[in-house]
Amino acid sequence: MITENETYYEIDPFFQSDLEIEVNELLSSSKYNNKPIEIVKMRFGLGEYDIPYTWDDIASELDLTPMRCKQSFSNVIRDLKRKNLN
Repeated sequence: MITENETYYEIDPFFQSDLEIEVNELLSSSKYNNKPIEIVKMRFGLGEYDIPYTWDDIASELDLTPMRCKQSFSNVIRDLKRKNLN
């Protein structure tokens, strides 16, 4: 799903399960609804998504704009980083 011209995140398989656990913990928090978490899962190819998706693919799948997907993704990643720093 990722085109040659688009950058995506390759995850070391060693860290993939940790990331999935962190994303699932965020999913259970009341701060986020399902869309931002689904965006992260789709972008990284986690859970039921076997391969990383492009921003355009994510946007069309979730009926959002690519820019909105990027914003939501950034917010979740920022919160994951903050959580890991504490």
